[in-house]
Amino acid sequence: MANIFGNAIIGLMLLLSAGLASADINVAYVNGIVYDPGLVGISGADVTALCLNNSNSFNTISNGTGYYAGMFDCPMNGTVQVTAIKNNATGTGFGTVIQFDTTQLGNVTVNLGLAYVDVQIPEFPTAAAPVLLSMLSFGLLRLRKR
Repeated sequence: MANIFGNAIIGLMLLLSAGLASADINVAYVNGIVYDPGLVGISGADVTALCLNNSNSFNTISNGTGYYAGMFDCPMNGTVQVTAIKNNATGTGFGTVIQFDTTQLGNVTVNLGLAYVDVQIPEFPTAAAPVLLSMLSFGLLRLRKR
């Protein structure tokens, strides 16, 4: 996480060198886990985080354990909506950006925030479908024999 904020600080320093007089900048780091109803992380889900306060967004893909992360400009106490999609199944979660630090770079005040948003994607386990169908037909056959 420190490396991501370090990159953001370098970018802000470039803005300062371009002649930006003074400003307040919000950097929100958003992360969480995309998981299924069994609380198992979902790898390879397409994740979109949207700041509902200013419509800024970022896209990423969940890793092998379902973890995702990214950052964008969203105000402190702003609301973040995270949507994850995998195999035509969709889940959505919401979170609030909590300010955890402020730093001053010349005339620029940088507000650093964090939002942790888990997203559950409801998935029907397709591998279990044949088993369920065979159990159902076995039960119906037993009823007919009686």
